[in-house]
Amino acid sequence: MHNVFVYVFYPMDVVTSLPTTYPTMIQIDGQFMGFMNLFYGLYQTRPNFLWHGYWAQALAYYPHMITKYAIKQVLEGIFAASLWCDEVANYVGMFVAYPLKLAGNRMIFDMAFNGTLKYSSIAEYFAITLKDGGVGLLFTGCLLEKGVYVLTSIMYKKINEMLKQQQASFTARWVKATVLYGCSEILLFPAMVIRYNMQLQAVLSKELYSGILDCCAKMYAAGGIAAFYSGLGFSLALMPLLVLVLVASNRYDSKVKTE
Repeated sequence: MHNVFVYVFYPMDVVTSLPTTYPTMIQIDGQFMGFMNLFYGLYQTRPNFLWHGYWAQALAYYPHMITKYAIKQVLEGIFAASLWCDEVANYVGMFVAYPLKLAGNRMIFDMAFNGTLKYSSIAEYFAITLKDGGVGLLFTGCLLEKGVYVLTSIMYKKINEMLKQQQASFTARWVKATVLYGCSEILLFPAMVIRYNMQLQAVLSKELYSGILDCCAKMYAAGGIAAFYSGLGFSLALMPLLVLVLVASNRYDSKVKTE
């Protein structure tokens, strides 16, 4: 079921992640022809481009959950079962699965930035990446992503608690949730853009950014404040559909519990 869900929504990851790399595109080419031209060009050369890197993202679920379960059992065997045990186990699982998630992102960027595919498979991605920069290159942007995840989780939990307390109609909850999730997306979007542009370096086989601060400075020089919100429109346009699934699943869960 997990793989089906990832397969259906994976094109949204592709559509929302590629536009965030605009600041790097400008630095490389000096000009930009537009995202619709980019997508159209990809479709002409690789009709299945919306699913390139899908298996890396889908497979990341399994080391994440296996590690989470194992760590949770160990922690609960030493300490009393509590929420923090689950949270710690979840973060460790995410760290272990991160190289596979990053592989999916980089395979998307590889498709867009290189004339020919640098990574034709997951195995080839790991072989080339380890050769180019060692294990450290498999975890580029990991701390930044986990920081964004923590902030996102806090905001999303608050939104979900707020929605569960209300007895409004399904449509009203969907509209309100879309607005709230959209606001949180706007607040956290610059960190996501920085993360994606730093992750892109391995695909280009060149080091454009020496660190987060250097990345921010060069992104600002390339496009000003707007560079930190590159691709936000695509993300917000897809938000209603994603929130619709979340609100529907929450309503289903509530109905099952009452029955």
